[in-house]
Amino acid sequence: KKSVPQTGTPDASGGIRDKITGSYQGWVYYFSHKVRFAGLALAFLYMTVLGFDNITWAYSIMQCVSESVLGILVAVSALVGIVGSLAFPPLRKLLGAERTGMVGMGALVMSLSLCVVSVWLPGSPFDPWLVEHNDMTEVIEDGSGIIEEVEGIPEDSCSSRTVDITSVSVLLTGIILARFGLWVADLSVTQIMQENVEE
Repeated sequence: KKSVPQTGTPDASGGIRDKITGSYQGWVYYFSHKVRFAGLALAFLYMTVLGFDNITWAYSIMQCVSESVLGILVAVSALVGIVGSLAFPPLRKLLGAERTGMVGMGALVMSLSLCVVSVWLPGSPFDPWLVEHNDMTEVIEDGSGIIEEVEGIPEDSCSSRTVDITSVSVLLTGIILARFGLWVADLSVTQIMQENVEE
């Protein structure tokens, strides 16, 4: 066959329509495939990941956890993730890929439940009845917009008060233990997809 050269500019609305139609057909095909739920589970899994990111790090420091302790906890978290990845092959051999994925998701949800419970434990800044006596006083000069701190205020507020670390300890424990379930579930879904998606 001869190829016919196109004249003029391509129709912009036809290009957009083709893209939308192609995307729709792709989603229809995806939802008719037998691994659709595993793929969705993997996508939702990564929406629930708590880790030692900037927000967790800053929150932990605000709760008087030292940076050296946080560094050690990051290493422990990595080791728990490695244990999860090493536990996958024997679990898969014993239970199969699907049930192993369910075990991983169950372990992940139980671990993340600890993080939710930490909100109501002693020492949580989210406690509505928590009253912290702040020794820091600020002087605001009228009309200047400048805030000055009064002299003689201790720089390290963690050393000047007793801190209840129950809440932050349970939060960090949940984050660390969740790595096991995260890796087991991730590897299970990846295995299911590799075994059931045609090339």
